[in-house]
Amino acid sequence: MSSAELVKEFHVTLKSDYITLLPVRPQPERRGEPRYRTDDLAEVTILAEASLPASGQVQEVSRSGIRISLSFSLRPGTLVQITFRRPTVILGEVRNCRRVRDGFHVGIKIVDVLISPNRHVDEDELTLYLSNKGLTEAEFFYVRQHFAECQDCEKRLRKRELTG
Repeated sequence: MSSAELVKEFHVTLKSDYITLLPVRPQPERRGEPRYRTDDLAEVTILAEASLPASGQVQEVSRSGIRISLSFSLRPGTLVQITFRRPTVILGEVRNCRRVRDGFHVGIKIVDVLISPNRHVDEDELTLYLSNKGLTEAEFFYVRQHFAECQDCEKRLRKRELTG
């Protein structure tokens, strides 16, 4: 087993001349809502400054937050605007930022979601939404927001949830 594999599989503790290996136990999920893994690009703009948008890679989304990979750090409390390919804009507040090998992972609490087009959720989007995979973050936020605003689509969602 290589040292890289050991690091992934065990907590390594060095004590003078010997190494103690303890198996890594998976941590229980403490979040109360599902997270969706993604790998889509977005632009991040710091709202309190006259800054230009910077490119970021969205890694996870949930109902209340986003984890985005950036080449720079952001302080907790910083207000940001995240713009996606579709005309979807998320306003958020940085909650945490941690250094990773190739940049920073920034956790952002969603404050508001702004969506330009006013269209209904189609059957493909509904199916993907219910399966918790396959939607881009912009599509996910659009669908979620649309269900909150459109009674017809929300009824379709509830019906599909009941029938499985």
